[in-house]
Amino acid sequence: MVAAFDDDPTKIGKKIGALEIMDVALLPEVVKRMGLRVGIIAVPASNAQKVATTMVASGIKAILNYAPVALNVPEGVQVYQTDPLVGLQSMTHYLEGS
Repeated sequence: MVAAFDDDPTKIGKKIGALEIMDVALLPEVVKRMGLRVGIIAVPASNAQKVATTMVASGIKAILNYAPVALNVPEGVQVYQTDPLVGLQSMTHYLEGS
């Protein structure tokens, strides 16, 4: 992970490991400056489409979507939908079998 964004003023400026959470308004500038092509969405379903639209408009071409909602993106943008709960269940099942 090379950048993190949020629109919640209480989270902006806080750290995730070594990364400082930036205002989502800076996303287009950062995507362009860093040449980013892949993004991760980990927001409530109600905000996911807005975030995806901003990412795509900024130049993101592939999105890993953790939000429980299908995203509407233009042709040429790849979305991989994943459910973290299913992943946790799979890992728990694996651990129980070992």
